[in-house]
Amino acid sequence: MRRFKKVLTTAWVCFLFINVNAQDSITVSDAIEMRVRSESLVKRELKELLDNISTNESTQLTKEVITGSHSGSGNKIFYNSKVVIEDDINPAYKTTATSHEIPIDRYLSDFDLFYKKSEVPSIFFNDFRTSNVKKGKDIYVKVYFTSLFKNANKYSDTAYTQNNRQAEIRFLRDNKKWVPYISSISFFNPADTANDLSNDILLVREKNKFDNAALSASAALSAQLTIDGELKAKKEKEMLEAFELQEKTFTSLMREGDNALEQNDFVTALKDYKQAQDLKPYDMGPRAKLDKTRRKQESAALTKSELFDQYVKEARTLARKRHFKEALESYQQAAEQKPDLPAEITSEINALTKTYRVLSTLEEKYNAGLYKEAIRQYRDANKKDGENSDYYLGIARCYVKMNEPKDALKNYDKAYELDKNNLEAIEERAILYKKQADYVNALTDYKSYVLLAKDNTKIYEEMADLKILMNNKTDEAVKFLDDGIRYNPKSASLYIKKGLLLLQKNDFKEAEKNFTSAIRIDSSIGSAFFNRGKCQYGLKRYANAATDFESARTAGLETNYLTEIAGFAEVLYAKSTEKFNQKAIDSALFYVSSAISITPSNSTYWFNRGEYLFAANKMEQAITNYDRAIQLTPAYTTSYYKRGLSYYNLKKYHPAIADLRSADSLNSSMYLVPKSLGDAYYAIADFPGASVYYENSLKTIDAGKAQVLPATIAEIYNLLGETYYKAANYEKALNSFKSALKKNGNFPLAYYNRGIAYYKTNELSNAVEDISKAISSEATNPEWFYSLANVYQEKKEYQKAAENYSHCIKLDTARKKADAVYYRGVCYYQVQNWNDALKDYEVYRSRGIDSGVKEFDLQLGNIYLNTGKKDSAYSCFNRFYTADTTNGLAMYNMARVLYFTGKTDEALALFDRSFQTKMVTKSDIKKESLVFTITSVLFIRINPIILKH
Repeated sequence: MRRFKKVLTTAWVCFLFINVNAQDSITVSDAIEMRVRSESLVKRELKELLDNISTNESTQLTKEVITGSHSGSGNKIFYNSKVVIEDDINPAYKTTATSHEIPIDRYLSDFDLFYKKSEVPSIFFNDFRTSNVKKGKDIYVKVYFTSLFKNANKYSDTAYTQNNRQAEIRFLRDNKKWVPYISSISFFNPADTANDLSNDILLVREKNKFDNAALSASAALSAQLTIDGELKAKKEKEMLEAFELQEKTFTSLMREGDNALEQNDFVTALKDYKQAQDLKPYDMGPRAKLDKTRRKQESAALTKSELFDQYVKEARTLARKRHFKEALESYQQAAEQKPDLPAEITSEINALTKTYRVLSTLEEKYNAGLYKEAIRQYRDANKKDGENSDYYLGIARCYVKMNEPKDALKNYDKAYELDKNNLEAIEERAILYKKQADYVNALTDYKSYVLLAKDNTKIYEEMADLKILMNNKTDEAVKFLDDGIRYNPKSASLYIKKGLLLLQKNDFKEAEKNFTSAIRIDSSIGSAFFNRGKCQYGLKRYANAATDFESARTAGLETNYLTEIAGFAEVLYAKSTEKFNQKAIDSALFYVSSAISITPSNSTYWFNRGEYLFAANKMEQAITNYDRAIQLTPAYTTSYYKRGLSYYNLKKYHPAIADLRSADSLNSSMYLVPKSLGDAYYAIADFPGASVYYENSLKTIDAGKAQVLPATIAEIYNLLGETYYKAANYEKALNSFKSALKKNGNFPLAYYNRGIAYYKTNELSNAVEDISKAISSEATNPEWFYSLANVYQEKKEYQKAAENYSHCIKLDTARKKADAVYYRGVCYYQVQNWNDALKDYEVYRSRGIDSGVKEFDLQLGNIYLNTGKKDSAYSCFNRFYTADTTNGLAMYNMARVLYFTGKTDEALALFDRSFQTKMVTKSDIKKESLVFTITSVLFIRINPIILKH
């Protein structure tokens, strides 16, 4: 059984050693097989060993399995007990530098002790690669893979992470076959495998001719793997088919053993369980069942006579099924219980021995394809020994191979006529009838079969298929399966078959029940989980479907199943995009999340869920999804771009810049990426940096790498202009704003920006024109009115300035331009509109923000004085003077107030002091209308210095 099992393989990094020291070359076919079997040894057998240890409690059986894996015979996969492993059971060990080597027995024992148990497998090996076949002291192959333990370490809070692992596997020659054994397992650095061409062995054709005149090993293998790709695929397919056959056989043997044990048929149960154990030596189920059977057998205390009867019964059943070798073995065991065999039994043994001997010889002819010669010898045997049902069965088989169905049917008929219990003749005739589309006779034969043997579940499945072929009546087909289940209640395959028929009827609930029954019987059948997942999907229980699909993948599925699962996810994903386009974001999130749960490895699904969350302004959640998209597809440019925008929206500008630069390096043809980089640099006030990226964005557009609307181009030019403006480079700013307006003549913001740039270059008329155009298109922005008022004020057009300040104040409900009230007052002041000026100055003071205007009290005092409020005027002048006692203007204005209130002497003294500061001139005096009422006495006393001015 070990040889059968060795067709299967597993997945860890493996070195493959061949005990042929004198061998300097191997055939291409051998090289391919060695590489495929090396990977398979880890992928299946090593994983199966670890899975069984981690899904079963520690018992003596566990210890036996561990010992057998390195020192046994039937389940040995390690070269010997001295094999060493670099420890990865401690989650802290992730590299050779941090780990240490331990013997295989201790490694597996520690794994049993420290790794947390679970009901389902939790060991995952992926990303397998194999090296060329190499020649050093021995011949070997390197196989690389990743390893992940999903459960926890019982004694560590550190979670396991994915590790890079490698294993060494030595090959020994046995009966012209290479048998692999693991000789070590360790960590590895993926970079170490990049160009590993050393020690590659020479490859030869099957006729011992070197390829390309003794090519180097690596070149030869590379060439041959290309030439012989079909051979490699064929070998992989053969191994997969062998593995699937092993699984089916194992399940069947366990089921038959269970049925026998229920009937206290210990002989049959022990035999079935032992064969199951040989097929899967690491599975503890058969071992446990063998122990249970032996204990039950001992408690039953069967007599030798009872055991004799059981062995005879088993032998007759096996003979009826034409398993002659096994039948003779059971007769032998019966003879051990009762040496003095009854004549009837002796006769049966003799006849069976004679038939087996003849059939064994003729089967060799049959297996060699010598069908005509085999037919002739079968007929000779009929003439010599008398007509025998099995000889006619052999003839029929030959005619089937020769594609002569009529003659085959005649001989099947004769075989059945001679022995109505010849189950193989009945089954094979039914198969031939079905092939000939004679469904009625095929069904009749299968019905005859189950009257004789009710334990062959395949027959019930065939009857169900025939009923569908005959009249497509699912209910009648299900009845056959129900009969099979009644006699074989632990047959997972029957439940699966029934579930499939119900699934075809879209009876999801009933189908689900049957797939659940199959899973309870055998949780290793991936198709059962897959089909139950389809039921859950049909019932719109998408989370449950996802769980079942994941279990199916873990158990192992063929490509077509995986494709179908991906198709289910794709349907949900399509629904999510449809809902998103309809602005139904919650529904879109539900469907895309369901798609992700079914196919979590699709980076597009994660990206789009990020997009939906982005649209819902849930930036943190969007980032998490973009993260996963990038992990799955590291070069996912758009994910970097949108993650960068998400960070930007969260005002996390530096991580935004990092992501946007990554996107820019991956794809330089996306004009939006440098544009967004410009936005991010703008946000951190790095205006030169922003300018560079806005220019890059425009260059990308100019290069024709993207079709962009003129309005969008205008927007980028406008932003570029703003960065130049912020950097006080007004000439470049003006050029950029002009370019923006060439692309889009109806762009109010660009007009406004060009207007304030004109303002900065003192081109006031152009500034008025542009800002006015902006306002004419969008008269709701208080800042625009404020800027226009500034320009008019600069042009000394105070009335127009005051009007625009008024518009600004009215629109500025948030008072972002609080000084607009003050500036309007200033404009009123300039046109001597003292009453309106006073209102604005008093409002500005009441808001407590006047301290920022140095001459506010001086100006307000003049307004008070011109409106006849002399006391208020004096208070303002005095406050201004108190703040700066050297200020001549303050003295002069205080003197004016004193003079008009009749305090001439005090006034004249202050006039003198103000003139001495030289801050007041003759022209200043003439501008004051009130001064002209001062008497000539005042002028006589004016300081001559002032008069000179």
